[in-house]
Amino acid sequence: MILLSAIAARLLEPAGFVVFHFDTDRVWSQRESSENRQKFETIIRDGVRRILKGGAPLPVTPRARPTLTAEQIEAALSRLLVLSPCYSMESWLYQATNELLPRCQGRHSSEEHQQLISAWAADRTRLDEVHRPKDEALPCVADHHNETLSKSFPADDVWMAERSFHESVERMQACTALVEALGH
Repeated sequence: MILLSAIAARLLEPAGFVVFHFDTDRVWSQRESSENRQKFETIIRDGVRRILKGGAPLPVTPRARPTLTAEQIEAALSRLLVLSPCYSMESWLYQATNELLPRCQGRHSSEEHQQLISAWAADRTRLDEVHRPKDEALPCVADHHNETLSKSFPADDVWMAERSFHESVERMQACTALVEALGH
């Protein structure tokens, strides 16, 4: 309840946005069956909606709490943005293949891993179909270099693959309030 109340309070601020990350724990082709997506909608988004409708207290004084119209509630909820990679964040971060390969080779010299990383570099759609990339595909790298990989993330190339990163970016671009706020 504390998390939901904090999200609702942030969304009530004039320029309030909340970016919520969760891994789908599913590959791209099975993303619709993701329990995490379903839980986000039923627990988080619906819970925040109930609070905004007045169904639960906010961490503000009752006198300061505005009464919102249905339109205002939906406008606030449109600023609750989702980043959800398929399968996990490493599905995006491993796209930094130029940085990933030396990290892998620094641990061992696996021809299989070199071919795998080369295949990912050649076809950016493939990583979103990898089940448990940090645990099963490249346990040698795992999540030990996420910050370094993020600095080399080829955003344009990954966006062009039209998979989970594209979906998340498109959701953000569809948020008119965010686009307007970034335009200032």
